[in-house]
Amino acid sequence: MRQLPKILLLFFFFLAWLFSALPAYADGACIAPRPDDPELKQAIKEAQKRGGAAALVNPNVLKAIYLMEAAVEYSYPEKWQCQRYPHAPSFVGLMSVSDTEYATVVPLEEQMNDIGVCEGKTCELSRCNIVDALEIASRVLLDKIYIWDQKKDIPLGKLDDASDVYYAACRYYGTFLPDDITKKLVAYLPPEKIPADGQTSYCEFVTLYSGLYSNASQLPLRTDKPYSGMTSDVKFTFDSCGGQITPGKFD
Repeated sequence: MRQLPKILLLFFFFLAWLFSALPAYADGACIAPRPDDPELKQAIKEAQKRGGAAALVNPNVLKAIYLMEAAVEYSYPEKWQCQRYPHAPSFVGLMSVSDTEYATVVPLEEQMNDIGVCEGKTCELSRCNIVDALEIASRVLLDKIYIWDQKKDIPLGKLDDASDVYYAACRYYGTFLPDDITKKLVAYLPPEKIPADGQTSYCEFVTLYSGLYSNASQLPLRTDKPYSGMTSDVKFTFDSCGGQITPGKFD
């Protein structure tokens, strides 16, 4: 289960609002921009320009997931050096990708010992590099609804349909139910998007915040079911050796 380590990892989620005056970047090459900083928007654009899985995921979905997953890091950017957390050692980086997930969606020749490696590395992908992390997390999301070919390391579809995103996001998180962290995310939503019980689950927040659902009444049930994403012919031109992005130095 992914839920418990994530809850621990994001224990101080709402302290993010209390430290809005802190510098936007961590020391050194490790950066953790706040969700509304232009640096995050640019990082998403750069990830999508590489022609990989990130180009197949709605950019607002990536922002919504980053808002949750990187809350501790962008709340305390001066302390973040992309090390393992003692209470959740398997989950690494701004998008909280586990070791198992990393090994599943990143080809062996592109894998590395990425702990603390925030700068871009030619031909290798690091969960600590913000642009790489967005690409890796996008592959994981596709994999959660069975539209990532684990043998060929290619996508089988894209992620911009509301139902697909709903099931991918909650499987990414580990539960379809609201918890002490996600239920507070209603603060980011307008009244018409707040569920009737005043709480939101992870995937409810992602689909509502990203605009894929315009009203809480459109939400599916808070439970998993046999579900696979829609397959389609998609372009995948990602080349890990085709040039890496240095955090904070975007074109």
